[in-house]
Amino acid sequence: MEGPPGSADRLRSLIALAEVEAERTCEFCGAPGRIRTRDDWPGGWRKSVCDSCHSDWSARRIMIVCGVVRNRG
Repeated sequence: MEGPPGSADRLRSLIALAEVEAERTCEFCGAPGRIRTRDDWPGGWRKSVCDSCHSDWSARRIMIVCGVVRNRG
């Protein structure tokens, strides 16, 4: 990260806040969510998802491709 001289602490603080917010925001729809795996299995790919999107993601009805949410028909 780069910024004006003396800004490193402020930038680190902003990044830490963004990381916390990302952990509780659904990656699919932006609603409140939490870190989960498909079907809540103990291993596997982890995403921050809401309950509604978790059901669709676990059933493989939605996915993210190149940063865009896609429905699998």
